[in-house]
Amino acid sequence: MAKRKVNVFEWILLPVGFIIAALGLWLIQRELIITGYRIGWEVFSAVFLWLILIFLIIITAVNENQKEELSVVIKEHAEETRLLKKIIQDQLEEMKMLRKEIKK
Repeated sequence: MAKRKVNVFEWILLPVGFIIAALGLWLIQRELIITGYRIGWEVFSAVFLWLILIFLIIITAVNENQKEELSVVIKEHAEETRLLKKIIQDQLEEMKMLRKEIKK
C-alpha cells in the first residue's frame, strides 16, 4: 500500500483545531470565573457549542483522511483492473490457439 503524505489542508487544520480548543476552553473558564462558578444556561450552551465545534473539526479531519485513502484505493483498483483485463485477453488468445490446434 502506498504511503500517504500529509496535505496542506491537514497542516492548516491542526493548528486551527488547537487554537479553537485552547481559546474555547479559556473563554469558558473566563465565563465561569465571571459567573462565580455557577453553571447557568450561558455556560452550558457555551460548553455544548464548543464541543460541537471540536467534534466538527475531528469529523473534517477524518473525512479528509478518508478522501485521501479512497483516492489511493481507486488508483490501485484501476491498476488491478488493467492487469485483469490483460490476463483475460491473454487467456482468450490461448483458448483460441488451443481450439485451432484441436481442429487440426
